[in-house]
Amino acid sequence: HHCPDNRDAHDLPGGMRRLGIHIAAPALGIIPDSPLEAVARERLSTIYFPGGKITMLIITCASTTATFKIDVRKKSANGLALRAFVHQLGITKLPYKCTVHSDNCGSMQLVRNEAHELGLAHEWTPPYSNSVNLSEKAIDIIIGAAGATCIIGGISSYYLPYVIIDVLNKLFISPTTVDRGFQSPHERIFAEQPSLSSHEASGTHVVVRKRIKNATVAHYDNKGLRGEHGTFLCNRSMTDTTSTVLLQRGIS
Repeated sequence: HHCPDNRDAHDLPGGMRRLGIHIAAPALGIIPDSPLEAVARERLSTIYFPGGKITMLIITCASTTATFKIDVRKKSANGLALRAFVHQLGITKLPYKCTVHSDNCGSMQLVRNEAHELGLAHEWTPPYSNSVNLSEKAIDIIIGAAGATCIIGGISSYYLPYVIIDVLNKLFISPTTVDRGFQSPHERIFAEQPSLSSHEASGTHVVVRKRIKNATVAHYDNKGLRGEHGTFLCNRSMTDTTSTVLLQRGIS
C-alpha cells in the first residue's frame, strides 16, 4: 500500500529526493484465533507476478539448501501440505531432530500445529527478520529466475508454474556455498554427483519422437528428425527426468 503523504517526500543534497513507501501490515491488528482471523486466513494470498496467482508452500532444507514446492489450493491447506511432505520424505524417521522455522502469518499457525502433531520442533522467525528465512530468499530467487526464463524463452506466463519446477530442479543440482563445500543439494542428500545429461533449459526447442506409457521422449538435436515440435518446460521432478513439453497443440 502506497501512503500518499507529502511529508514522506524529502529533498536531499545534490538535487536528490527521498520518497517514503509504506507497506501495510493489517494482520498486526487482527486478534489471533478470532473469527476475523479465520476469515482472513481463507482469503489471504500472495501475488508474485502481474496478472496471476500461484498458491504454494515453499520448504527449504537449511542443511542442504534443497528447496521444494507444494501446490495448494488455498493457504489454509499449508498444514496438511507440510504433513504430506514430511511423510513422503520420511523426515520423522531421520536419526536427528528436525526443527520447522516459519514466519508468524495466519497460515503458518497451521504449519506450527502440524509440526507439533508430527513430533517436530517449531520456531517462529523473529519479527522483521525475513533475511533469516531461507524460504523467503528462495521465493525471490525462484520467481525471479522463472520470470526471466519465460521472457528469454518466449514462454507465456500462463506456464510459469512449470518453469518454476524447472528452476527448482536446476537449483537441486547446482553448487551451493563454500561452507557446504560447494556441493549441490543432490550431492548432500544422495552422496553422489548428479547427472546433467537430461537437464535441458526451459524454452529449448525439442522434437517429441515417441511415447511410452504416457512418458514423452524428447530429442534436443532436432536436425532432420521427424516428430512433434515443441518447447521444453521442465522435467517432472528433481529425480524424475520425464519431460513436460509444450507442443503446438498443448501440454504433453
